[in-house]
Amino acid sequence: MAKELKFVKRALKLPEAVRQAALYFGGERGLEEALFEHLARALFEENIRTKDAFYRHLTGAKNRLYSFAQDLLASTTRVLAQYQQVREVLSSVAKAGAANSQVLKILEGIESDLKDLIPPDFVRVYDLDILKHLPRYLRAAVVRVQRAAYNPEKDRYKSKQLEEPLRHLKEMQSELAAGASEEKRGAVEAYRWMIEEFKVSLFAQELGTAYPVSLNRLQKKKEEIDSMI
Repeated sequence: MAKELKFVKRALKLPEAVRQAALYFGGERGLEEALFEHLARALFEENIRTKDAFYRHLTGAKNRLYSFAQDLLASTTRVLAQYQQVREVLSSVAKAGAANSQVLKILEGIESDLKDLIPPDFVRVYDLDILKHLPRYLRAAVVRVQRAAYNPEKDRYKSKQLEEPLRHLKEMQSELAAGASEEKRGAVEAYRWMIEEFKVSLFAQELGTAYPVSLNRLQKKKEEIDSMI
């Protein structure tokens, strides 16, 4: 297995086209190390109690190794490419709208959201399933920036629909006790991603959402979480 892991580690190399974007996240080498750590954790971190279970798990991990590595690298590459585009659009719109305080305020909010969505250690903290959705959330941010530049008032109106769900999320996260069940923690995390899907539906509906989402659905999810221990 050591030989296969060594080969995969060498293969987890970022394309040249996204190396500039990698600088936002500690640089090319740091990200490639994070990719390998992600892969090792996802495939090999398991609570195994018997010898038979160990060998079964090892065989399964070995069978998935190369396809998982390719999927992880491709997904991360797409995130980096789209992140670079968001940064470029934010910069160009900020320069063009420097005299429009309303537009600049919207851009500041989007910039703050971007930091929360794509933290410096995003490769380590997000599962592959989440990484696959991030490019769409980033594309939605690009669309939002471009539209807000021409119609900031419409963006402000749509943004108001996010205020209550975001407030609820902040309350849920701050109230999560150390003894909160894994079910509740997972539900709060799911609520967070529902908000990201809701942003797509508000600002870039043409990109589509992963599942139906609305204010009513968010409220029902909140009530479900409130009833959990």
